[in-house]
Amino acid sequence: MSELRSNVGESDGSVPAKTAEATLLDAWMSGFVQFRTKRLHLARTASDRIEGFALARWQATMGTAVTNLRHETIRLTDPFARELLTLLDGSRGREELSRALASRGAFGDTAAVAKRVPGAIDLLAEFGLLIG
Repeated sequence: MSELRSNVGESDGSVPAKTAEATLLDAWMSGFVQFRTKRLHLARTASDRIEGFALARWQATMGTAVTNLRHETIRLTDPFARELLTLLDGSRGREELSRALASRGAFGDTAAVAKRVPGAIDLLAEFGLLIG
């Protein structure tokens, strides 16, 4: 906090217009920063056995609105990504996920599905829907 306080002063050395605390409060109120008391276990990259947030997996079976690990509502409008999310229980690797999605018949054969899986996984990670 002392480092933050020293960085909010005016360049001429005068007293800052706002205190560090007020600056942090403004940043929080505007949604620019978030404060946590515990570390979020978000995955930035997917492991071999990818796991999605259980609540979001269930919500994806019902519609496009899912809740991420930051308690934000995400509109997951891509049917492929939504269907993939429902399968991310941590028991399947990428090849198994591709086969499972292809067997549902809506997204093409296994080869076509396999090409789309990495991008969809990246999207789900970006939205904070994967557990790390």
